[in-house]
Amino acid sequence: MTSNEDVLSEQFQISRYNEKYLHSVNRKLFERESSSSMFERQFGEKLQKEEKLYIILGTDSGLLPTYLLQNKTPKNTRYLFIELPYIIDKIKENIPTNYDKDTFQFTTLDKWQETAEAFEINVYIYKDSIEYIKSFSAIDSFLIDYHSTNLQIIKELESIFFFTRALVGVFPFMTRQLVNISENKNSLTLLNNLFKGKTCVILGGGPSLDNDLEWIKENQENLVIIAVSRVSKTLLKNNITPHMVVCVDPYDVSFDVSKELLLMSKEVLFINANCVTSPLLSQWSGRNVCIGARFPWKEESDENCSIVGGPTVTNTALKAAIEMGFANILLTGVDLCYASSGVTHAKDSNEAKVGPTLGQPGIWVQTYAGDKAETQIAFDNAISALSKQAKSALDMGVTIYNLSANAAVAEYIDHIPTSALSFENEVNNAWEIINNALPPESQNSIQEDNNFVLTKVSKILKDIKQIKILAQEALECNEKMFSIKGKESENFKYKLRMDKIEIELDKKYKKASAFVKNFGLDKFIKSLQTSHEYWSDDQVKDTGQIYYQAYIDSSTTLIKHLEDTVDRIKSRKEEEKTSPDIAKLFEQWEKDKHFGRVKVWQTKHPEYKTILKNNYASELERFNTKFQDILSDEESQHMKKMKRESSLDGVKRKIVILFNQKNIDALKVLTHSLKLYDKNNHQAQELYINAEAYLAILKQDHQSALNYFDQLDADTFSEDELQQIAFLGINLSLYEKTSWALEKLSSISAKFTPQYGKVLNLLGEYDKSINVYSKYLADYPEDLMTWLALGKVYIKINAVESAQLAFKHVLAKEPKNINARELLQSITDLTQ
Repeated sequence: MTSNEDVLSEQFQISRYNEKYLHSVNRKLFERESSSSMFERQFGEKLQKEEKLYIILGTDSGLLPTYLLQNKTPKNTRYLFIELPYIIDKIKENIPTNYDKDTFQFTTLDKWQETAEAFEINVYIYKDSIEYIKSFSAIDSFLIDYHSTNLQIIKELESIFFFTRALVGVFPFMTRQLVNISENKNSLTLLNNLFKGKTCVILGGGPSLDNDLEWIKENQENLVIIAVSRVSKTLLKNNITPHMVVCVDPYDVSFDVSKELLLMSKEVLFINANCVTSPLLSQWSGRNVCIGARFPWKEESDENCSIVGGPTVTNTALKAAIEMGFANILLTGVDLCYASSGVTHAKDSNEAKVGPTLGQPGIWVQTYAGDKAETQIAFDNAISALSKQAKSALDMGVTIYNLSANAAVAEYIDHIPTSALSFENEVNNAWEIINNALPPESQNSIQEDNNFVLTKVSKILKDIKQIKILAQEALECNEKMFSIKGKESENFKYKLRMDKIEIELDKKYKKASAFVKNFGLDKFIKSLQTSHEYWSDDQVKDTGQIYYQAYIDSSTTLIKHLEDTVDRIKSRKEEEKTSPDIAKLFEQWEKDKHFGRVKVWQTKHPEYKTILKNNYASELERFNTKFQDILSDEESQHMKKMKRESSLDGVKRKIVILFNQKNIDALKVLTHSLKLYDKNNHQAQELYINAEAYLAILKQDHQSALNYFDQLDADTFSEDELQQIAFLGINLSLYEKTSWALEKLSSISAKFTPQYGKVLNLLGEYDKSINVYSKYLADYPEDLMTWLALGKVYIKINAVESAQLAFKHVLAKEPKNINARELLQSITDLTQ
């Protein structure tokens, strides 16, 4: 293990390619190949894109920034290097001093956000132009501080991205809003404060849910049950019917993990975000309430809507429960950390099926039981959000408890075991409260609502079509204004017309214009400049072109989405007719791939058999079959992703990092997880033995540690294992073992050679020791301590002249070296 002090005093080594590097940072990486060719192969053009902010962890001993400085810097691109504090000054010695500080900056973990703000990180986030890159030194993490620094940067970046993007509309969310617009007629605010004084339990998807299922089953008549959608399969399997199910995610993966919701009783209330994945909401047969604005543009009807919470669905469910007025909120499955087996979710989930994700980097947190547990960075951010919510709830007189002792500790949330709870006085009339709060549905009310949204969508569609025409005219004016040089007065008329168009966009079409800009923010943001130099006419022209082209492109995309929305609303209207146009219904459901919508329609129209003509019976059957196939498909995209992430790659390095951090609790959890793997899994068994070896060292059980290492294939040992074997050999006085390990280490790095020579000396293998020292000193003649060691071996074999030469060499380099002088004098005294 290399200490900070060792690195501070470490000298740069020079590779065979005449490049300076620190062995503690990169080991022998740049001895095999030049750094430039390695960077070229690893990163290629990845670090050479225009309009990018590259945040890079590590500098590879200063070689990576040097490589970039030698290349032409891409337009409006910046490089922010984050380096370990005890390395940053050392590497600056090897970097040219005349670099452009508006393009390159070097900072440390504690100051990187401040530097990033100076580099306008928000603009780059808006433009989706941030790249986080790990150098070789950070990937390998031979210095373990790179590992913890990487986790902290990822955590902080996630938080910055979440809150920066939350300030603006993002088109994937808006497109889902448009698809969901007919279904989002009732707001969650209808339930505000209706459950005052009552107790609810929120069911998350964590491993502890499995332990509380029986208790939930026994008490489901006394509790209001609010479940996240991903546990629907588990609840169905255990005959538990929640009162409410919550889902917020707009992406397809959310449908993959939550589709069993569609098999639940229609009396369940679906609480969905306005942008929830559309296949889930469109194919739901029961009632629902919406979190967030119904329209993705400003409408008076949305003024008092609820606000979507985050960052996880559990945080959203908790926010909803607080707003509904519950006095006591219980949490189960809200672990926000891994189980001791390494599994992240309850047993019926895809995550549990594929097994633990041990190779992924994680953060270690405290559980209510007092143990250490691993968690994902996203979960760690959710813990912080949960604590803030709990503090706010407590101020309102709402108490929150976690039922699992194995959950991650969140401030202001206490643990309470289920055995301490009693609900004798609780009267559960949740269904009655919900049904009374929601307006009754009829064919007329649904038709009126669809007419309302159709009017709103049609109006905004009409305005956006006009905006596109104006933007096209403005784009032409922008081109003509700069087309003829030297005729500014003639060109000025185009500038006046552009100004009038801008006024029209800002006033007459204010609502629609704001919608277009918000929807196409990624395009409009490109007109923001990260360069603050004087603008030439060409730059002004280019910026105007980007700006109006953004209007045109965003309008074009929106017109298509809005036209689809109009068709879908008309289809929803058709669904409510007594004698609908069946062909149009099937056409819309097929287009959306919402085959289960046919079941929604069948539920609303039990007389459907008399409505359908014979030629649609087979079509009905086809849709029902396709829907069932989707529900029963186990090999979803999410499952494939989980299988990839369950790889054991990265576990070996993780073991070493935990060892160097002296994290005994974490290593215990890791060994326990590895032990649960099938005995025929050779990789898992090797990693288990390896982890036990390191754990034994931390427990000071050196013999057991060596026994574990002896069970492994010596050809697979890295520098880390060999160092520990050398250490164990010394502590157990097994110098042959130490000699073997050091011989292998010295072939990896010359820094171990003096230690190898010393052990050979202790073993009495003087000739071999002299040979090892001599070869080393031929390459590193300035190492005076090794010259002294060589002289001492010569004394042992009575090679007096050779010893004298060794000590005289030291004195020639360092005349005041007391050890050399005393040793030389002792030889002189013996020979007189």
